[in-house]
Amino acid sequence: MALALLERGDPGSGPGQDEQLRQSADACRRAQVGDTVTYVVNRNLNASNHCQLRCGFCAFRRDEGASGAFRLPLETLQQRAAEAAAEGATELCLQAGLDPRAQLEGSHLRHAEQMLRALAEAAPGLHLHGFSPQELLFIAERDGIHLDCVLERLQGAGLGSVPGTAAEVLSDRVRRLICPE
Repeated sequence: MALALLERGDPGSGPGQDEQLRQSADACRRAQVGDTVTYVVNRNLNASNHCQLRCGFCAFRRDEGASGAFRLPLETLQQRAAEAAAEGATELCLQAGLDPRAQLEGSHLRHAEQMLRALAEAAPGLHLHGFSPQELLFIAERDGIHLDCVLERLQGAGLGSVPGTAAEVLSDRVRRLICPE
């Protein structure tokens, strides 16, 4: 039932349908994983707040040289990763915006691979969850390579999963309004 409502693009138009969707989703969850509750101890690592986009909803990004702008060196990221591991983290979430200067030897992909390897070295065993879909596309476009290649190489460097951020606004009309770029 939940899938049928979602496929129709009808997430519920009233309290009855909302409750029906919630119950269907809960039954699906229970069938897949039971009633065991799990969680992830996560540390967010923001490597930079430089971004070429100017999304109307983002209060995080900064221009080069602006007050509060930062680009963290690998050593700082490694230190924070090691601290997270020592405090019991099980996952690192790495995000960095669409930073045109985040390159190693002229490649955005090499820079991202270097970050992943440095984090894995500093905090062995922690799950690396990073690079939004928008960041992955940026890397592929800037380096002129296929997105599949970017994903394969980042997995090879230690990437375990990708967050769903930067894809939360699914309406093209709304996206054009809040982030015309």
